[in-house]
Amino acid sequence: MPPAGRSGLLLLVAVGFGCAAPGPTSAPVVERSIDTAAAPASYVVQRGDSLYAIAWRYQMDYKAIARLNGIGPPYTIYPDQTLRLRAGAAAPRRQARASRTAAREANRSRAPAPSARPRVAAKPTTPKAPVAERKRPAAAERAPSRPTSTAPPPAAGKGGWRWPVTARPQRGFGGGNRGVDYTLPKGGAVAAAAAGQVVYAGPGLGGFQHLVILEHGRGYLSAYSLNAAPKVAEGGTVTAGDPLAAVGSGGAVSRQLHFEIRRNGAPVNPAGVIGR
Repeated sequence: MPPAGRSGLLLLVAVGFGCAAPGPTSAPVVERSIDTAAAPASYVVQRGDSLYAIAWRYQMDYKAIARLNGIGPPYTIYPDQTLRLRAGAAAPRRQARASRTAAREANRSRAPAPSARPRVAAKPTTPKAPVAERKRPAAAERAPSRPTSTAPPPAAGKGGWRWPVTARPQRGFGGGNRGVDYTLPKGGAVAAAAAGQVVYAGPGLGGFQHLVILEHGRGYLSAYSLNAAPKVAEGGTVTAGDPLAAVGSGGAVSRQLHFEIRRNGAPVNPAGVIGR
């Protein structure tokens, strides 16, 4: 075949392959689960952290982290404090220092309910003695758990369990997703899935601006990752259906929601707790 003929044939083949390649028909579904890596051996506390947020990031139970580090109620942690996240890790250096006055104030303060948020205190100036929990933990809570929980649904609280939104999910639980993903309609609202206490309302994880975590008892937590400012504050209580946030009329990114339920740090299929 002459050179000109070969060139024409190659052009036709290239055009054929170009026509056969399908173009994108919809936006890709992006994994929005909060943590993407195994927990490190240790973690240095940053200002604004809480034990709940640290445990949620690494798919752990905050009580397990507290036990590993000899921290008892009210679970106070400090900036620059090193926390062990694995049982085999070396004991953290004593970085936290608290004055006698601060210690007396802490002892005088009323201990919060077990569901109160473990807070980050101002950086102390004298060693803080670890406080051991008196109650021996259950076997299931003695070490961080990563597998998906198969525990039965919790007893219904005031108002029972319900879905946080009425929109249809874009992606359900499973296949690497530890929760349920939504893009809410303009003007949509996010509601509490069950009665509980707000144990975290602060900066988001996994690319979201905000994160709200509720504790419901029996080891159950629900979390709402969103880009709309929450309407609740830490320490407050909610009943099922109470508004947590409202989305405006912005773009799809501003109206996204990632919803999870965990028990003792392990992800639970929300459909098994709430029902279909």
